[in-house]
Amino acid sequence: MVLKMLEGLLTEQPHPGASRLDQLATEDLIRLMNEADAEIAAAVAKQIPRIARAVDAVAEVLENGGSLFYIGAGTSGRLGVLDAAECPPTFNVPPGLVRGLIAGGEPALTRSAEAAEDDPAAGARDLEAAGFTSKDVLIGISASGRTPYVLGAIRRARELGSVTGGISCTPDSELSRAVDFPIEPLVGPEILTGSTRLRAGTATKMVLNMISTAVMVRLGHVYGNLMVNVQPTNGKLEDRARRIIAQAASVSYERAAALLDLAGRSVRTAISWKSAAFRASAPSNCSPPRAEISEKRWQGMDKFSITGGVRLEGEIAVSGAKNSALPALAACLLTADRVALRRIPPVRDVATMQKLLAHIGASVTQSDGRVIVEAGSIQAPEAPYELVKTMRASSLVLGPLVARCGRARVSLPGGCAIGARPINLHVAGLERLGARVRQEHGYIEAEAPNGLQGAMFAFDRISVTGTEDLLMAAVLARGETIIDNAAREPEVVDVAALLTRMGADIEGAGTSTIRVRGVEKLHGAEHEIIPDRIEAGTFLVAGAITGGDLLIRGCAPDHLRALIAKLSQAGAEVSEPAPDTLRIRRQGKLRSVDVTTEEHPGFATDLQAQFMALMTQAEGIAIITETIFENRFMHALELARMGANIRVEGRQAIVAGVCRLSGAQVIASDLRASASLVLAALAAEGETVIDRVYHIDRGYEKIEAKLARAGARIRRIP
Repeated sequence: MVLKMLEGLLTEQPHPGASRLDQLATEDLIRLMNEADAEIAAAVAKQIPRIARAVDAVAEVLENGGSLFYIGAGTSGRLGVLDAAECPPTFNVPPGLVRGLIAGGEPALTRSAEAAEDDPAAGARDLEAAGFTSKDVLIGISASGRTPYVLGAIRRARELGSVTGGISCTPDSELSRAVDFPIEPLVGPEILTGSTRLRAGTATKMVLNMISTAVMVRLGHVYGNLMVNVQPTNGKLEDRARRIIAQAASVSYERAAALLDLAGRSVRTAISWKSAAFRASAPSNCSPPRAEISEKRWQGMDKFSITGGVRLEGEIAVSGAKNSALPALAACLLTADRVALRRIPPVRDVATMQKLLAHIGASVTQSDGRVIVEAGSIQAPEAPYELVKTMRASSLVLGPLVARCGRARVSLPGGCAIGARPINLHVAGLERLGARVRQEHGYIEAEAPNGLQGAMFAFDRISVTGTEDLLMAAVLARGETIIDNAAREPEVVDVAALLTRMGADIEGAGTSTIRVRGVEKLHGAEHEIIPDRIEAGTFLVAGAITGGDLLIRGCAPDHLRALIAKLSQAGAEVSEPAPDTLRIRRQGKLRSVDVTTEEHPGFATDLQAQFMALMTQAEGIAIITETIFENRFMHALELARMGANIRVEGRQAIVAGVCRLSGAQVIASDLRASASLVLAALAAEGETVIDRVYHIDRGYEKIEAKLARAGARIRRIP
């Protein structure tokens, strides 16, 4: 019975060279263990691609406010706890950012508590007691890959919709099959049978070191190879801090010591001053360091330099909507004919989608301001992780590929997983149409070999991309599909208009119930993308926050009614001199206005961050309530660095104005947050430098050039 239980566990198999371990001379014993290390390194090296994918997923979770949890039992648990404990002192991150849980709790760190690992419910309970939520990431550690305590925690994390990973030394283990990112360093039999502290333990420690260190590098806690978050708390660390500043800032050791004192003992701040032509005394626009928000890499990423205090005047033209262009490009996969799309914005997310279509087998060209897609034959109905890891909209190709090809394999970008997250709405809809869907190793795999069948489906909650994805799948399904609780956003209406031009039979787009009668095939068409309402709204706020006089041309005023109403309440004057033009002027003071984000036609969540920046300049108290997304107030911390008075309480942000904003070095955490920082910088005194503007490039076409033409003092710097 015991032998049966050990079948398949490589770590429990007899080691051919260690059967008489107790009889070896000491030197031979040590040599045997040393030889094993080389084999362990080779086994770990084979897992590098998987480790890299796990690192990217973990980094994005942490970047968006989540935490990394390790969970294990026995040696595995102790290794996880050790790695978690090393992160705060090593990288100067908050203690709760990386956490380790072990079966049996703290007593198991120093004595045997293996009995605790047999209870899967205990793993789930310990996870919940530690405060684990859907926004966090869990990595289970089990050499055998079948520890009940670990598997119970993983199951609970999956129920919450969290990202999961696993480290196991057994091939195709139960743990590996249960997680998004399995890592399997197959080190073979242990030297010391019955213990995993040598081969499996060494491999696990190597993988954990790689994950935590690489994540901290990705999050910007390392500059070059320098530990810029080192805390000079003793003589040795003081010397190290000075040498890091001297090397990174190209100054003398003595000058580095002076800079360290001026920077409030912050190595990071001292280095940043050098990049801003530091002076003998502390620059007024440099604030103390922040452990909770860290930079990505400092090199190879553009920044914006903005000097505020200028009233914006003139005209700004609005580009096509990124959030309409993405589903429109995905819809091109539904036909073998040529589809021409006008007004496609040349932003990073759109470029990523075009690369994805080319990978799938479509021809993507540009001519006379149009993007032309011809998907004559689909060679690979797959969206690979490396292509879509920076774009959350990759799920939009799932429906079209299943509808046309009968199968699709789409990576979950940015760590999305089936569960509480929106991707499960796409899956539920496709399953209702008859597709078989499963999740495996970070991918959604869907099959409908006999085609899709029309059905009635009601979304549990409104999802824009979910509605678009199901709509595209339904146009080629047999019979009639009725989509209830559908999103009513203009982007949904736009993709429905394109599909109708391609031959689809759709009624009700723009209402909460959409009726689709499936057709046998679609044909080519030409279509113009609607104006970007979020870009237009951002420029309207720019006019208001600077007390300017702006004409926003090429927009759709009907898509912006909720924002226009709030701007008018706040004291700005908004008029419509032409059907596609809005004019915003402000001469008097701004008044505080409460805002609650809602699905269209309510106030758009993608304009919440911009409106928060505006409210810092308004008299009174404004309460901003976010109902669509969790954790969408990360920009509040950066606005506070510029002088804003903002308090975040759960899903509400309380903004007290009027705030005197001053220029500072800030970091963009996401697309819309970056826009709010640009707006705040336009109203601030002095120079603001915004790092990580690649976020804003995902959704805004040359925003710095458009604002500069209206008088803003803004420039892009490497």
